This record gives sequence, structure tokens and C-alpha cells, in this order.
Amino acid sequence: MKDKVLLAFVIAFAFLHAGFIRPTVSQKLQEGNRLYHEGKLEEALTRYNDAQLSDPARPEILFNMGNIFYRQKKYQEAIDSYTKAMEKGGRELEGKAFYNIGNARFQRGQFREALDAYKQALDRNPDDLDTKYNLEYTERKIKEMLSQAQQTITQALKEQAKQAQAQQVQGKSGEPSEREDQRDQRQDQQAVGPSDGREGARDEEKQGAGEMEQRKGNENLREQKMMKDSEEEGKDTGEKEEGRKGSEELSKEDAERFLNTYEQSQKNLILQNRPSGLARRSYVEKDW
Repeated sequence: MKDKVLLAFVIAFAFLHAGFIRPTVSQKLQEGNRLYHEGKLEEALTRYNDAQLSDPARPEILFNMGNIFYRQKKYQEAIDSYTKAMEKGGRELEGKAFYNIGNARFQRGQFREALDAYKQALDRNPDDLDTKYNLEYTERKIKEMLSQAQQTITQALKEQAKQAQAQQVQGKSGEPSEREDQRDQRQDQQAVGPSDGREGARDEEKQGAGEMEQRKGNENLREQKMMKDSEEEGKDTGEKEEGRKGSEELSKEDAERFLNTYEQSQKNLILQNRPSGLARRSYVEKDW
């Protein structure tokens, strides 16, 4: 009987002792932070997951998980974790989370979104020097992009104008000349000669009258040609004016598209070569 009581006491003591030595949420969080700073990211993430199971609403757990995703270059996962942490945290946490979101956006090449995030972070913490530096750096980057985009637009419009002008010149050069048609017609009329003297005289009279009619006809043709040329000149001027207006409209309508195209090309370069201009710190992200 005594042995059974002793065994039950030992078992109860073991369970009680195990309950006392079980790590708390804070201890798991501290252990995760230690592993994180040692660069053991996967082990740190495991500790944070264990802590989250015990206390799902604790914002600093989500925040620190976002830092691990950032280090692993899983920038969208990091943004999601920072956003969830802000839903449960206070103003101080919001400032740090917006700062880290700005860095993640910048690393993805989303410069305008990064700029918005830095502004939100600076609104929560106006004295943070890292945020000020990153905000100014991103503004310079965007200005450079806008300048490059404007140059691209200007060059594209110049090329478009050259192509339109070349097509107009090519179209005019392909039309037959009216003077050449008249000369060919006159040669055809003079190809047949008189058969005798009498018929030759009558033919000369007819020829003289024909020449007068031909001259009148030529004058009429010249007048018609002048009127036609005047109309075509007015038409060409109108087409040029419409083309110029169309180019201006193209510039306004396609400016955003050119900027997005240039931004995408910059994003691809950034994904290959990470920018080194952000945050004069050993680590870009802010810790909780």
C-alpha cells in the first residue's frame, strides 16, 4: 500500500514539476528573438509559431514573424504579417510596421507604395531618422523615374512624327503627274500625218483650232490643278494639325503607361541587384 502511495506521489510531483518548467509565451518569444539575432531564422520561426498557438492575439509575435519573412526575402509574407500586427497593436508598433512595410515595398520595386508607407511611419514617429532618410531616398528615386519616363515619351513622339511625315512624302511621290499625261496625249494626237496637200491644209486649220482648244484645255487643267493643290495643301495642314493634337493626347494618355513600363524595368533590376541605399543600419527592418 505504501509503495502505491509513493508511486502516485512521484507521478503527481512529476506532472506538477513539468507544469512549472513549461515555457511561457514571453519565454518562447524571447527565445525566438535570440535565435533570430543569431541568424537561425527557421528555428526562430518555430518558436514564434509555438508562441502564437498559446497567444494568437499577441501583436509582437506577428511583427517578429514578419521580420523573419523579410530576412528570407519573402516580402509579401512580411507585409501581410506586419499588417496583421498593426490590427492588434498600438501607435508605436504601427510606426515600426509601416517603416518595415516601406522597406519591403521598396525591395519589390513598388516605389510609390513604399513612399506612402514611409509617410505613414513618419506620421507615427516624426523623429525617426531612418524613416526620414528612406523617405528622401525614395523620393529621389521616383523623380529619376519620372525624368526617364518623360524622356521616353518625348523620344517616342518624335519617332511617331517622323514615321507620319515619311508616309505622307511616300504617298505624294507615288501619284502620276498631270503634265506627263498631257504630253503623252499630245504626242498621240500628232502621231498621224496628212495624206496630201489639200487635206494637209485642212488638217493644219484643224490643227490650229485644236491647238487653241488644247491651250484652253491646258489652262483649265492648270486652274483645276491649282485648286486641287490648294485643297490638298489645306487638307495636309489639317492632317498635320490633327496629328499634332493626337500626339499631345497620346502624351497625356500614355504617360502613366510609360511610367509603369519603366517602373517594371527598374523593379526587375532591383530584384537582381538589391538596392544598398536604404537605411544606414546593420539590419533594415526594425525589431519589436
